Amino acid sequence: MTTLTVEVYADGSEPHDAWGVIRDAWATEWSSTYPSIGAVAFEEARDLKAADVRAALPPRLSFISDIRNPDLFFTIREHRLELAGLEFSTHSPDGSNIEKRYPLLWSARRYGVHGFLLTPYSKRRGNGTSINRVPRRAAQRNLDVLGAWSPDDPEGGLALTLPSLELQEGDIEAVPDSVQPHLVSWEDVGRLLAHLMAARLAASGGPWSGPLTQARDDLRTMSEACRDATNASTASSLHYDGSRWIQVYNARPETGHWERGEGQFDSIDGRLMVTLDAIDLLPAPSARPRLEFWLPQLVSSHAWVLEQRAAGYGSKRFGNIMRVLRALCLTKFADHLTPRDWAILSANPRLLLEREDRWPSDIYRIVDVTPDDRRAEIARHGLPSLGSAVAREVEALLGNEHLYYTSHRAYEAGWQERLSAGLARVPSGSTVIAPRLPAVLLEQLGRAGVDLVPGDRCTRSQLVMLRQIERSPHRTIAPFSGR
Repeated sequence: MTTLTVEVYADGSEPHDAWGVIRDAWATEWSSTYPSIGAVAFEEARDLKAADVRAALPPRLSFISDIRNPDLFFTIREHRLELAGLEFSTHSPDGSNIEKRYPLLWSARRYGVHGFLLTPYSKRRGNGTSINRVPRRAAQRNLDVLGAWSPDDPEGGLALTLPSLELQEGDIEAVPDSVQPHLVSWEDVGRLLAHLMAARLAASGGPWSGPLTQARDDLRTMSEACRDATNASTASSLHYDGSRWIQVYNARPETGHWERGEGQFDSIDGRLMVTLDAIDLLPAPSARPRLEFWLPQLVSSHAWVLEQRAAGYGSKRFGNIMRVLRALCLTKFADHLTPRDWAILSANPRLLLEREDRWPSDIYRIVDVTPDDRRAEIARHGLPSLGSAVAREVEALLGNEHLYYTSHRAYEAGWQERLSAGLARVPSGSTVIAPRLPAVLLEQLGRAGVDLVPGDRCTRSQLVMLRQIERSPHRTIAPFSGR
């Protein structure tokens, strides 16, 4: 009898705890339903992070892991079949955490394999009363994918968000009664993988047809229950503008790119992939809009962006945006936005969410916002990876009596007039850094005797200095009065 070998890849030296249950259910379903296709054997997991493993990955898994390493991935050796990947999350299933793990689903569907994100259906917040649930739009996307997917399509990737019984971690009371019976168990996942494997290996209309049709119906019922248990909502950062959809990420230029560069774009690539799939699943291909991604406070020559570009994008998520999605999504930095684009942002402030920004739009003198006896501490706190030279540069900037900072944003009404008025108060011989504003918007706003430095020319040390001030408990964020 033919033996089919399932090769297992894991994101780490040990596979997820669910793997043993999934494997046993897969093996049991296979031996009882598909013995005519052959026996099945499972290899020990290979570590996706090991250099020798990565050097010999099959092509589709190589593409997928460049985007995001799945927690588990399965191939069938004898048929060189790349079957499916799994991602597990224990975090609250709100929009950002679903989107953070969405790259597996997007890439699986794009490269014609199956992909599943297993997540709690709901999770209580810290106060114990508020509950986050799988968002309605994630459930609706499941239904759209199921409607477009056919088990007979050998290149059709089934990629779904699955609320997991085990990952609910005993808090079943937080799940609506209408959803509880439909939570997916790890055994369900194992059985589903057996049916999907048979569909890829056996002829059309084989013994997998009935079980897989039933599984699709069950997944549809589950997704409908999840959809109906939540209210409709739209992504606050998404704007529909005729033939284009616009996704906005209002990243500030001084918010810690070097200390946690990956974290700056923690879920943004996944958010774009969610939108790209929504466009791809629209019923009329001829009317599908194009997607644009706007960064209204970040210039294309930002020092961190230049370093990432030169190094081949060490931040995988930023690299996903700039390379993987390049042909599908136009990225527009602040220096790329047109007057019409700025008008859209000004008219739609909901697109411009900013978290914990301590710099109201104004001009600040750097020596006024940090005490003399704390500058060395402020300059060095939390910067070991950047080295002592950068810390010395930051400390020197903190003590520069002629250095100013403007936090004005180009989408705020009247910002030019307020900036001009602020520059009039600044003494001649001063330098004013404007990291949130591109040079193209400052051409007519300069003042003789003052060096107005746009985001295009701000140095890494200047940007790190602002980050160090913002994170310090010893700062005093007080606008410059002119005295």
